Amino acid sequence: MIKRYSTRDQMYHSLLSHNFDPANGNITSWVRSFLAIVLVTREPIPVEALVPLISLACNLSEEDRPSFRRTTRRLAQLFANKGVKDRQVVLPQRTFREVLVEQSNASPFFPDVHTHEEMAAACLHIMAGELRFNVCGLSSSFLHNADVEDLEDSIAANIPPHLHFACCTWTYHISQLQALEPTLIQMISNFFRFHFLFWLEVMSLTKKSAEETLTQLNTMNVRRESCFYAHVTYPL
Repeated sequence: MIKRYSTRDQMYHSLLSHNFDPANGNITSWVRSFLAIVLVTREPIPVEALVPLISLACNLSEEDRPSFRRTTRRLAQLFANKGVKDRQVVLPQRTFREVLVEQSNASPFFPDVHTHEEMAAACLHIMAGELRFNVCGLSSSFLHNADVEDLEDSIAANIPPHLHFACCTWTYHISQLQALEPTLIQMISNFFRFHFLFWLEVMSLTKKSAEETLTQLNTMNVRRESCFYAHVTYPL
């Protein structure tokens, strides 16, 4: 017998509560963070990139890690694409997105805040902690990338999905903000002063356009809020 629901939010809440305990505050927090991250991201996210992002958003403790891993694995099973080597997380149904945005109070699993600021801060935090000089440990800087032996293996071993994701998407989330908090402005300033060249290396190795990525910072809101570092450090 097919169960009928009077509203869409009841149906989606039932789907989540069937897989996760709504009375467990930690689990509902992890699910909310998972859904919020996917909601504010414009493209599918590698499953491996989500775990560090959720860990940062939820300030994960060591004792919670086993339960956290089980929860994220189950979430990945529910939302990841099937049959591809690098699984990507998506919310495939437009109605699900609409319910999450419009009915945030209808379920303890639905995120009540969909913030680009948290995503931007998480990306900057990841880059500050993991970007470094010669990230792939190449023996020479005089070779073109195309001439480096086993470069793809070196990239896979040294540039994990969450770092690659952060490098490619941090400017998008900043561009969506109407105003920048002082803490975020300081993080952006530190990025340009201490990590910018390391970021350029990652973008070059992974064949991503640094110019196109930085162009997303060239919005009126960003330039008004952050002109002090944009002009002093690196022109956009």
